Amino acid sequence: MEISCLSPEELSPILDRKRNPGAARYIPNIPLKALLTNILEKANDFVPSEAGSILLDDPLQKRGDTDLQELVFVCCFGPTAGRIVGERIPADSGIAGNVYRSGVSIMTNNSYECPDFSDSYDRKLGYRTQSVLCVTIRIGNSICGVIELLNKQGRQDYENSEKGLLEIFAQYISSTIQNAIDAKKIEKMVRMDDRTGLGNDRYLHERLPVEVEHHTRSRDHLSIIFLDLDGFKSINDTYGHMAGSNTLAE
Repeated sequence: MEISCLSPEELSPILDRKRNPGAARYIPNIPLKALLTNILEKANDFVPSEAGSILLDDPLQKRGDTDLQELVFVCCFGPTAGRIVGERIPADSGIAGNVYRSGVSIMTNNSYECPDFSDSYDRKLGYRTQSVLCVTIRIGNSICGVIELLNKQGRQDYENSEKGLLEIFAQYISSTIQNAIDAKKIEKMVRMDDRTGLGNDRYLHERLPVEVEHHTRSRDHLSIIFLDLDGFKSINDTYGHMAGSNTLAE
């Protein structure tokens, strides 16, 4: 089964979400593309289908509390997967949008008779969606997207037992996605000065050799700016290190 997925760079802003406050201090880094690909593979193992997708909301739109929210096809398989990955749909459109907004799973074995179904992508791609099984993906108490399977293999109908199975699976993968988000946040945190929001010395020592190698290879110029504050030690000695940190932030 060939799966199309956004690149790690494209996935990064989609998974830039609030960290779980109860997360462990260290969580192993989880490759996001491999994680989402594995999720779809397992979902298809549970309920073999002709096509399927993971759609996630855009956290920037979510933070803006706008009615113009969209769902992004972040990982897909099936005959049209390569043409829809990265596409966006309104979060109030179709079965996926209805499940995302309501939090209630939808299963239909006759899509064109389902009032929530939108045939816009069928018409656009020349595809025929006969049956749909769609459930929510949550992070904590918040719905962040859906997992959707189309056209059960063997031209059979989806069954309620399979809907229940996919719902249980979605609960499990929610914690897996949360771990990936936590790992991403922690990886960023250990390379950032929490007072100024700038990269720290760890980031400098990791990044500088990469930049030097790149510019040596490309023969481009590389500039480094070193800034010093006169009398900074006296601020720390007189007013304390917290005042010194605030001065650096200013």
